[in-house]
Amino acid sequence: MSEISNFRLKKNFLMLFAGRTNVKVLSILTLLLLYVPACGKKKRVIHPPPRYDKKVIGSSLLRMVPFGSDFLLWGDLAKLRRWGPIKNLMNEDGEELKNLVSRFQQVHGLDPWKELDQVLITAPLQGPRKTIKLVLKGEGIGESLLGSMPTYMQKLGKGELKKSSYREVMLLEVGGMCLGFPQKDVVLSASGIWVRRAVDIVRGITEKPILENKELLNLWRSLTSERMGGKPVILAAGIIPEELSNRISGELGIGVRLESIGFRIRTGSWLGVKGVIQVAEKKQANKLVMGIKRWIGGVVKSPKVQDLGIGDLVNLLFVHSEGKTVYMQFNIPGELFERLVRLTLKREKST
Repeated sequence: MSEISNFRLKKNFLMLFAGRTNVKVLSILTLLLLYVPACGKKKRVIHPPPRYDKKVIGSSLLRMVPFGSDFLLWGDLAKLRRWGPIKNLMNEDGEELKNLVSRFQQVHGLDPWKELDQVLITAPLQGPRKTIKLVLKGEGIGESLLGSMPTYMQKLGKGELKKSSYREVMLLEVGGMCLGFPQKDVVLSASGIWVRRAVDIVRGITEKPILENKELLNLWRSLTSERMGGKPVILAAGIIPEELSNRISGELGIGVRLESIGFRIRTGSWLGVKGVIQVAEKKQANKLVMGIKRWIGGVVKSPKVQDLGIGDLVNLLFVHSEGKTVYMQFNIPGELFERLVRLTLKREKST
């Protein structure tokens, strides 16, 4: 009210004064009276929460991720658990897989089979701190983790569990671990600094989201194009730093500068896996194809693959290059995938 009263007094004063001065002087006085009081106050810049393109896979979670990571892995667990082979594995015959889920629930207080709908994992591939950050989404997930995670976090971390609020968002912290609850169906898990940066994005405070990383976003979009087969259930993309590129090319026995990598998985009557690797030069793409094929040959001859009897299946991996891009594709019938998973779980149990 006081600000409104002051404004009216200034206006009345100017109207009385207007008869004794010219329009130019009046204009200058108006600017001074209205502008000078604002100079003493420094206002925090608040932006609306960043908009996101719903056509970008996982965009509702990606928009919460701060700029700085160069690797993303997203999974649509709600769709994956509706897939026939996975549903079968979770039936009575799938005892081994059900036991894995049960142990996870006992430790974390969360049933990933029922409560997790989407998960986004992000991390920097370069620099000294390659810490993993998680964005989890699912109905009721916040309430579940609020009830179970304090005990679990205290076991893992060093020091006392601290409960706090940052921009009206509940935080749980112990040691270097932090959980944030920005929405009732979303949980952030990372360092305290990273979680607070993510909250800033959600609250519309100045912060740069990962969606502004054009190189990574373009790679992400390309993996969901019509050519690649539409919408996947699992999607990953990463910008490869030089150090990591040298290590990978060294293991393959080739001198190739790898720039980016991505892969996607789609479910249906067949499980389809597609991958792309971008290299620095066109001539390096052929070298990479030959290196991958040699690596496949070694995998086929490995004792574990021979023991499982899937050597012919591994050979179905198709690799070719176009320009500076190497494409990989692998398809397996859903029923065969289910049998292989069952066989693997039983062998793991017996060893």
